[in-house]
Amino acid sequence: MKLRAAQGWDAVLRHLRGAPVSVALAVVVLGVALATAWTAGPVRPLVLEDLPGAWPHLLTSPVSTPDLLRALAAALGVLVLGGAAERRLGPARFLGSFVGGQMVALLLTWALARAVTLVDPVWGTHLLTAPVGSPWPGVWAAAVAASVPMHSLWRRRVWSAAFPLLLVAAAFAGEPQDVAVLLAAGLGVLLGAWFFPGQIRRARVVGSRHEIRVLTATSVAAVAVGILLSLGSPHLVGPLSATRFLFAGAAYTPGEVLALCADRARENECDRAVYVLRETGVGTTLLSVLPLLLQLVLAEGLRRGRRAALVGTLVLQGLLAVLAAAHLFIGVRYDGSLPGNHLAVAPGSMLPGARLIVPVLVPLLLAGAVLANRRSFRVRAQEGTYRRFWVGVLVVTAAVAATIVVGGLAVREQFVPDATLRGLLSDVGVALLPSTALTVLTPLSLPDGTLAKVLVQWLPILPWAVSCVLLARSFRPVEEGTADQDAYRRTVREVAPVTSTLSWLGTWAGNQTWTSADRRAAVAYRTSGGVALTVGDPVCAPEDLEAVVREFAEHCASRALVPALYSVHPGTEAVTARLGWTSVQVAQEALLALGEVGFRGKAFQDVRTALNRAGRDGVVARWTTWQDASEGRREQLREISRAWLADKALPEMGFTLGGLAEMDDPQVRLLLAEDGEGRVHGVTSWLPVHDGGEVVGLTLDVMRRREDGFRSVMEFLIARAALDAQEEGMRLLSLSGAPLAHAGRPDGEAATTAEDGSGDGSGGRDQALLTDVLDWLGRVLEPAYGFRSLHAFKAKFGVSEEPLYLCLPDPGDLPLVGRAVAHAYLPHLRVVDGVRLGRTLTRADR
Repeated sequence: MKLRAAQGWDAVLRHLRGAPVSVALAVVVLGVALATAWTAGPVRPLVLEDLPGAWPHLLTSPVSTPDLLRALAAALGVLVLGGAAERRLGPARFLGSFVGGQMVALLLTWALARAVTLVDPVWGTHLLTAPVGSPWPGVWAAAVAASVPMHSLWRRRVWSAAFPLLLVAAAFAGEPQDVAVLLAAGLGVLLGAWFFPGQIRRARVVGSRHEIRVLTATSVAAVAVGILLSLGSPHLVGPLSATRFLFAGAAYTPGEVLALCADRARENECDRAVYVLRETGVGTTLLSVLPLLLQLVLAEGLRRGRRAALVGTLVLQGLLAVLAAAHLFIGVRYDGSLPGNHLAVAPGSMLPGARLIVPVLVPLLLAGAVLANRRSFRVRAQEGTYRRFWVGVLVVTAAVAATIVVGGLAVREQFVPDATLRGLLSDVGVALLPSTALTVLTPLSLPDGTLAKVLVQWLPILPWAVSCVLLARSFRPVEEGTADQDAYRRTVREVAPVTSTLSWLGTWAGNQTWTSADRRAAVAYRTSGGVALTVGDPVCAPEDLEAVVREFAEHCASRALVPALYSVHPGTEAVTARLGWTSVQVAQEALLALGEVGFRGKAFQDVRTALNRAGRDGVVARWTTWQDASEGRREQLREISRAWLADKALPEMGFTLGGLAEMDDPQVRLLLAEDGEGRVHGVTSWLPVHDGGEVVGLTLDVMRRREDGFRSVMEFLIARAALDAQEEGMRLLSLSGAPLAHAGRPDGEAATTAEDGSGDGSGGRDQALLTDVLDWLGRVLEPAYGFRSLHAFKAKFGVSEEPLYLCLPDPGDLPLVGRAVAHAYLPHLRVVDGVRLGRTLTRADR
């Protein structure tokens, strides 16, 4: 614990030493705040209305924070965000970006405020008269400039998160400080392009479909979150702040209600106003915001490229636009006497009713943005998904509606006036709508008692909640069904090169296959958590590899899956590197070239001893297949496997590690070690390696031995397999790769970027970080599964080593892919297995 704390402090000190300008600026901000706290008050802040004459206040704006708490937050932001930017830009560029971004952003905000007053005098006046004072605009300008040389995928990821956030803050809060920060971030893009020419114009890795999905989903979600936050902030003045009145539970003041009820001709409006004013409880509030929660769920569907999310967003935003238009009509018709007077037309405005029109425009603009990008949302759910969705929603809605009607009749006296069957049937539709619909629709009976309120205010929440849950479940990754094993096997036999030593693993159960448009290439993969995790290299001719990788990646993008090429050889890794992908070594394959294998010399003493010992003990090697083996031999293999599994802290792993089920294949050879009494001492299974339609090698899969059998049986079986395959004329023997047993990064090797010319090493740092994690995980799991000792065991056969890689387009998806790899190897890990693993690791740690 103390060591970790010391390492943490060392990292902080290194960060601060690399950012002297940020440290000095933070000290000045805090120093000025502390000094003024004990004197007459803070430094006079900048007011944009005073420009262009107030140049001194413009220059002191970074340190004129209004109070000590905000000064502390600003200083922390300078140290963290500004410090990171300075370490990437250097002190001189950082200082220039900070000062230039701060000054220019404030001047642009002043110019914008002058223009806004012509359209929206209320907001424009606020922009001009509200105080501005903090270093945030300069910090954001420098931070965005520093993000330009990042790996392009990381840069787009950062911008897709930052700019919608800043835009929502400016559009809802509407403070001049928020507008200045947004403009400063935009200036940061220009500064970064100036500092690092050519960085922003890099080609995309796979295509723009995924980016469009993420940006569209983020924008839709940001607006929904902005409205949610604005519901609890009545003082927001931004142009989009008016949208909160679509969801506000109570939009009347007592004075408005009195004015309505004084007019006998407006009795219905009076009843509605009394109800809306009175019903401000938790249930009403929840019902009013549920459409926003539903939109957040739909935004996740948009991120996954789902067609249903596209349709759902268009329908929901269309309904909200209709509701807002009705609200607008009522507000105009009654000249502000109904809700909408808070959106009253400002005198002298060039755009009458600007604030009243905003709630109509925002849903329409969101719907338009989604519709414009409709080609990016084509992923369909599995057949029957939405049939089950609609059945579930309609059943719950019908049950709730029936309960409201029947329950309302049972407690009719708790309504004003007393509820009737006709009235309840009419009102149930109103009750199921968000509570803000009451500004447009008038119920015939109003709940007054406790049970009546439960029926009308709380039960309608259930259909909305069920819709959100079922919709979220429908957006789970699409499973494409069973693989076409015959087509995949045929492709492997016909076009797989000798380097595809793991291609036969793709024939195993649980894998799906993708086939290229010309039917000359195939990829076996598994889907887990939105990741398409391949099983080895793409099966294709070497000259087609790059085109196949591109086509498979596009296939994944069209289905909102992350393509992750797992356990691929250097040839595939080189292709993905040219495409700008990130790669990390995940295993080390042991290869034995055949032709001159004789196991002679001191280095092979253990191997020769095993061969000689087997001869003395009467143990022979017998080739067979599962289909050709007698039932007695099969039962012995099952017995050996059960005993082997009983000794493990984890259940049998899968994915690239076979078992008895994978032996049951006519193309898979079994090599048994059998004594004179027919007792099987051990077994190895061997997968075919093809080249040009011929079997030219074998890949080791299963290795299992009887606990009380011939001790060196594995050395004997592998040596015998090599000699027999060589005699048969085969070219190589792959002893496969041990997962998580790799050489790591050589000492002193510098991290390199995945993109040429990025200059920041971000891709290399991603690789280095995951490599370190895999190294640690391999050491931790060694007592439970022995990956590293297995890797060392294979070295005694004089093998050459070839790295196996994990390659993926976006390094930001590494955690997602890591979970997919863990799930692929251990899909059936139970709680009890986790406990057993923990005990094993604890014993090993001692």
